[in-house]
Amino acid sequence: MLGVGALLLLGVLAASIAARLRVPSLVLVLGLGVLVADDGLGWVSFDDAELAQNLSVLALVVILYEGGLATRTSDLRRVIGPALALSTIGVVATAAVVAGAVMLLTDVSTSTAWILGAVVASTDAAAVFSTVRGAPLPRRLTETLAAESGMNDPLAVLLTVGTVAAVTQDIGAADWVVFGVQQLGLGLVVGVVVGVVGGWLVGHARLTAPTFHQVLALAVGAAAYGLAVLVGGSGFLAAFVAGVAVSHLSPNHRRGVRTFHQGLAETAQIGLFFLLGVLVFPSELLVDAAIALVVAVVLVLVARPVAVVLSLFAFRFSIRELTFVSWAGLRGAVPIVLATFALTAGNPDGRLVFDVVFFVVVISTIVQGTTLAPVARWLGLRRDAGPADMTIEITPLGSSDADVAELELDDDHPLVGRTIAAVAPPPPLRVVLIGRVGHTFAPDGSTRFEPGDVLVLGVSAGTLDVRMIELWLASVVAAPPTG
Repeated sequence: MLGVGALLLLGVLAASIAARLRVPSLVLVLGLGVLVADDGLGWVSFDDAELAQNLSVLALVVILYEGGLATRTSDLRRVIGPALALSTIGVVATAAVVAGAVMLLTDVSTSTAWILGAVVASTDAAAVFSTVRGAPLPRRLTETLAAESGMNDPLAVLLTVGTVAAVTQDIGAADWVVFGVQQLGLGLVVGVVVGVVGGWLVGHARLTAPTFHQVLALAVGAAAYGLAVLVGGSGFLAAFVAGVAVSHLSPNHRRGVRTFHQGLAETAQIGLFFLLGVLVFPSELLVDAAIALVVAVVLVLVARPVAVVLSLFAFRFSIRELTFVSWAGLRGAVPIVLATFALTAGNPDGRLVFDVVFFVVVISTIVQGTTLAPVARWLGLRRDAGPADMTIEITPLGSSDADVAELELDDDHPLVGRTIAAVAPPPPLRVVLIGRVGHTFAPDGSTRFEPGDVLVLGVSAGTLDVRMIELWLASVVAAPPTG
């Protein structure tokens, strides 16, 4: 318990320091794991790849489920086409380009080259969610990147498991197709069914304590993953889809559920990155540094751009947007976890795959993760103005006969600078409170909205709907500015 407490404390401190230094927290937490392991201070000795893989999968399920909870269905509908293309065509193209380059430029075996390509083919949900969440970018880009990172893991797992198995088994094209359809199809079906049923329960069950809804939501995520794996589907896809469904179907408990699972996901990330840092041996990394550099350079400068262009050319993305999506293909814990599959399968090059992928992830995180904001500014990309940027949270007031919703105003939101009287919400909706610079007050008609205001909107219990607020904000955008 002391060790776990110390780990979480150091992980939180490392993440906070990383944020101040504008360095992805992954780097410092991984570095912390390396520091205390056998090649460092020697405080922790751990080399059980199978246990590490099981714990890592558990952490990834929590991270992906939280990513689904944070994804609005309206956002997902807008980008389902490009996100799905990146998650399928993009993953296969990335794996093929990396594998071809490794076979051409290094002396590793063909099977190992394909394993390396498959392992690094997917972007990392934890890295992407933490980097683009709240970033001042066009919503289409942030939504596409977030959805891609939540949806591309199943195909990457399929490719990794298949290529690892192909080393010792005779696997034909039909086997690949059957395995892929089974994994993706059953994972999607289980995710939808469990998510819809679980979301209805979370939204409608009358439980004795509000926190029980958060625990119930966690049970839904676990059930989605477990049932999908039990029937031969992708548990990762099922967990992500179930998260989206639960968030959509339980608006009255959305804030509490998201907050609870965001804390769990942050804890899972700290533990996951630390564990993977402990598992690596830096003294062995230098041996495979040349191969790792080849993979890293090809991945960032060739494979990812090719995959993005092939996937998104039909969706009318501009050259600037394609450039940014190419640069934002962050690799993180997921490729390292997939690399453990080669270790646990007894592949002769399993340690080489793990070390190379670890090296590639560190390079990707440092180079790409620290430069996303400057690249976005250089490309002239900026956040869209308007109400689509608002996250509206509906919260029941316990036993009170009322519901409230909160939304925060950005600097460029169309409400800013206008008075309540000029842009009053339609009945029965009312702006009952405004939080501003550390204090809260009840506004009147002459109150003028300011940047950073947190609006508390209230109506009678059971009558508040997100669409009501979205229609009001859309009418404000359409209305001419007032003095």
